[in-house]
Amino acid sequence: MKKAKSISAITLLLSIIFLCGCSNITNILNKNNSAHYEITSISKNAEYYSSIDISEDNILFLTYKGTEDYLLSVYNAEKNKVTAQTNLSDCGLDNVTEAVFGNENEIIVYDNIDEKAIAYDLCLNKKGDADYVSDLNIEDAPKSELLTKEFDFRNGYAVSQTENKTICVFYDEPGKFYISNSGNSDFIDEYDKKVLKLNYTENDREIIISVDDYKNGVSSNTLKFNGLNKLSVNIQFGKISDKYAVFVLTNTNVQTDGAVSIPYIWKYNDDSMNNQLDLSVKTKEDFNKDNENIIKEINDTYAIKVNIDEVIEDYWVNETEYGINALQLNSILSDINTYLALFPDGFVNEIYSYDKNNDGIKFDIVKRIEGISAYAVDFNEDMMIVFGYHDFCKGVFFHEFMHLIDNRISDFYTENYHSDFYGEWCSLNPNDFEYIDDEYRNIDSEDYNEYFISNYATSDMVEDTADTFRYLCENADSDDKENISNNVGKKIELLCKAIRSAYPSAANEKELYWEKALNK
Repeated sequence: MKKAKSISAITLLLSIIFLCGCSNITNILNKNNSAHYEITSISKNAEYYSSIDISEDNILFLTYKGTEDYLLSVYNAEKNKVTAQTNLSDCGLDNVTEAVFGNENEIIVYDNIDEKAIAYDLCLNKKGDADYVSDLNIEDAPKSELLTKEFDFRNGYAVSQTENKTICVFYDEPGKFYISNSGNSDFIDEYDKKVLKLNYTENDREIIISVDDYKNGVSSNTLKFNGLNKLSVNIQFGKISDKYAVFVLTNTNVQTDGAVSIPYIWKYNDDSMNNQLDLSVKTKEDFNKDNENIIKEINDTYAIKVNIDEVIEDYWVNETEYGINALQLNSILSDINTYLALFPDGFVNEIYSYDKNNDGIKFDIVKRIEGISAYAVDFNEDMMIVFGYHDFCKGVFFHEFMHLIDNRISDFYTENYHSDFYGEWCSLNPNDFEYIDDEYRNIDSEDYNEYFISNYATSDMVEDTADTFRYLCENADSDDKENISNNVGKKIELLCKAIRSAYPSAANEKELYWEKALNK
């Protein structure tokens, strides 16, 4: 926006699918590992898994087959056999939803709908009613003041993940943040700072399962299921203990709409390579220091002054929320610094240095801005962008930054070409088109989709250029080249040419970052 109002983790429950008929998953398992195997005594008598749990050598399965009732099974990993099994048709619960190991050798079967519970012993003899206790006592767990809404809270930890890194906080150490640079992973379960982790390869043809030991900073050897299709194969449930990792892998047959779900057990300690984790541990003080360093780097490199939670006299936004914490600030500062580095050397300085009345750019960072993600200001010799953390993303940054870039373009066209850049831009629109400020058109249902990159681009010509630039930067690193119309292509060509013309630092660059989207 410009000069005005601007604009988890793994799924643990799959749909119930019956009907077999697809290939046995065992056939596509990498058999180089000897410490894991299919639990055939369970898999042959189950089609749908409702929950699993582990206690010492015992593994608990709540399963369902066809039209039969739920079956509760205790499997002993050391003996490699089912030691107890019972049908839950007469358990006294209307809705059987979960079964877990309780305290003192008890098994608790839950009805999470009616909030009831039944207790059994390890031989699955019914003991009677049990106290209903929510299985996720998250609100009672200690939390660091840095935790944000981006964290997915689990029984013993909270985790936040991006493409590049994973941040994990354990409830018994709420002041420490474990940061791993291996992103794009799903954390399935945790035991004593050991995390059962799932990862898909880039081509989605392998499922990789590992145990990351955050306490000791090592990762166990991995299991690989290869030759897969991510759309049809997934991990339905997973549990970890000090000795075992147990997970249910489901393979859906798209031809028969059926599925096979097979439980595997992995004694990961017997098959461990103890590879070092790419891991760091930080506290609140570490983040504060890191934030100070990033702010200094942005100022020293680009002469951009960064203000945090500064009270802003705001003419366009009704409410601004302050109180951004150190972790939130670290996330947005790191991204901003990364995005600024994508411009040629000297480019950012050229945005304002040609104007003797302008002394630089300011970034104001707050927790949230009501109704919008960010906005840019560039009048009265001020160049400023206000970013709200909660809605910040790559597209928001480049959209708003384009509002500062375009000033030099406009002045350059006037002084050197004796023409109006935005006049040229508007000449590429349909003859009958007019921008209507703050009113978006649905370009998919009108005749304008050949001319605009987005609905919002139809609201104003400066928003049109900014959203076009956003599109280019968002797609610069994409593997797929999106099809764009010839008319949008003309706008892109004009914009890229204008930036190279107005900015000396960009003129002789072989390829600018935003031009990568055009050359795939």
